[in-house]
Amino acid sequence: MANLLFYGKTVALNKELHKNKKISLPTDNYSFTAKTNSVILTGPEFGNACKELCIVFSRIKNNQIVPVVLLGVRNNENLLLNSSNKWCADYIPGFIRRYPFVLAEASIKDSETLTVCIDESYPGFGVEKGEPLFENNGEYSPFLLNTIQFLKDYHNQFKLTESFTSRLQELDLFKEYTAKFDLKNGQSFRLGEFLIVNEKKLYELEDKQVLELFQAGQLAWIFFHLTSLANMGLLVDVASEKLAKEGD
Repeated sequence: MANLLFYGKTVALNKELHKNKKISLPTDNYSFTAKTNSVILTGPEFGNACKELCIVFSRIKNNQIVPVVLLGVRNNENLLLNSSNKWCADYIPGFIRRYPFVLAEASIKDSETLTVCIDESYPGFGVEKGEPLFENNGEYSPFLLNTIQFLKDYHNQFKLTESFTSRLQELDLFKEYTAKFDLKNGQSFRLGEFLIVNEKKLYELEDKQVLELFQAGQLAWIFFHLTSLANMGLLVDVASEKLAKEGD
């Protein structure tokens, strides 16, 4: 799973090139996620996401482990969209809510710089009616300032999540997990190799280690993740219904 997934042509925002550009955000149409069966989730989102969605862990580039939320049981399919491309679950992951914006991270002489970027291929970019990105004097518009704050908050949450997954690795708490879906019509699907927290090893941790996880707020994230695994059945039900309609 690529970090940018549905982003097509990502470019840095430029007050000269984009000074007259406006944007209309996807308030009801999430068709850009239609071919995405999982997206990255940050730790602080676990509490809301676990009520309806299934949270597992996945290896991405450089063998990095990240939490992801499952959106479908087949490749290139998002089961959380209805026929009108509206989002069906109560919670929408921050990874999706930030689109079509994203912060690009770069290191210059050991210091981190963040650049605000936008997907120029997004249909709502450059429209006549929408939110302006810049003021007439070239300063960021109030809309863009709010967007940048959201992007920074998301970036910080992701950094916390990186520390979380690194700690789970140090404690050897991950175990391999194959997401296998047996649908009501008899069909079966396997959705790649994932990782989940090994409950047996979790309960064998030393008191000091458990306290550290608790004080960092990460113990709750672990249990949110484990609770969410029961939602795998909800995906199976939706997939079964969809396949039944396709067969009609």
